[in-house]
Amino acid sequence: MKDNISKLKDCYGCGVCVIACPKKIIDLELNRDGFYSPVIHEQDKCIDCGICLDICAYNHDELATPPNMADIKAYGCWSKDESVRQECTTGGLGYEIARSAIHDNEKACVVKYDVDKMRAEHYIADSIEDLQSARGSKYIPSYTQSGFEQIKKDERYVVFGLPCQIDSMRRYIKRFKIERNMQLVDLLCYGAPSLLLWQRYLEELGDATGKVQQVKFRSKEYGWHNSACVEIEGEKRHLIQDAKNSLFYGLFFTDSCLNKCCHGKCKYKQLSSSADIRIGDFWGKKYANNDQGVNVLISFNETGDGIVEKLKERCVFQPATLEEAMDKQMPGNAPSTPFRRFLLWGFRHGIKLKMLLNIVKLGIALQHPGLVLNKIARK
Repeated sequence: MKDNISKLKDCYGCGVCVIACPKKIIDLELNRDGFYSPVIHEQDKCIDCGICLDICAYNHDELATPPNMADIKAYGCWSKDESVRQECTTGGLGYEIARSAIHDNEKACVVKYDVDKMRAEHYIADSIEDLQSARGSKYIPSYTQSGFEQIKKDERYVVFGLPCQIDSMRRYIKRFKIERNMQLVDLLCYGAPSLLLWQRYLEELGDATGKVQQVKFRSKEYGWHNSACVEIEGEKRHLIQDAKNSLFYGLFFTDSCLNKCCHGKCKYKQLSSSADIRIGDFWGKKYANNDQGVNVLISFNETGDGIVEKLKERCVFQPATLEEAMDKQMPGNAPSTPFRRFLLWGFRHGIKLKMLLNIVKLGIALQHPGLVLNKIARK
């Protein structure tokens, strides 16, 4: 076997190896479980250069650039533009970071949702108009090849992604000595669910909504603190489902249909990052009474500090301790679950999501009866 990424299994599917390969023989494809994986169809063209393995975050136990704790700064922040804050999932910081880069004649590698392909995908935005599609979180794996392949080594970008995607991107820009052209932003990540779950969810809603025209994975219809809420604009019906009524979120929050690496190989929780900046929701006590949306922003280095300075005209920044910033954030890997294989099998074979959710809930209750008794006692 050639010495390349084909020997890796259950990787992050970040897709950076696709653009690193000098022979351009790697593609990113959806595997049978609904996660993106790198595939080499023409192994005979591989020249054993080892670049794909060198830049692969999954192939290394350590971070590409471990943060220096003394340099880390934390903020609670949001856009001063109320329309931006309302339209975005949290406080609008991701949008404002990308907008600032475009204003400075840079480009933004961001993520949009394609309603026809039923997937999230990276793309390059070089105008404010292009950037509008990137607003809002997408709680499904992103197809990165579409955007990463458009990155040119002699141009300047701000690149957004999940921590594993950004760790590989950091290795890539260090390898090719283009760090000065890149600003890297990653997200506090819960885990990536199988795209099959999302596709099955839309299929089951199809009769009620008709053809989907727009999706918000986290709507603020019921407020920011209740934003685990799917909003779908369809030809037949405008549908809003909160976490209690959405089979998508119901199954997602069982932790039973995440990528395998989210359970055992994730090394990116809390302050563990190779990015310049990390953003997410500012949960915990500090903004418990704010229902408009507040981002947590972690700056790891001088590049991150520079991004913050440029944003101060358009955004509110309130300093926070690291303890406040990480309050209620996921502390480690998603717990392992015995139901993962069953759920993925169910998605592939068209088993109704309600039935799958009930079976998993029953299994969890039988495994941990104390959790069920505690819930009953609180009612």
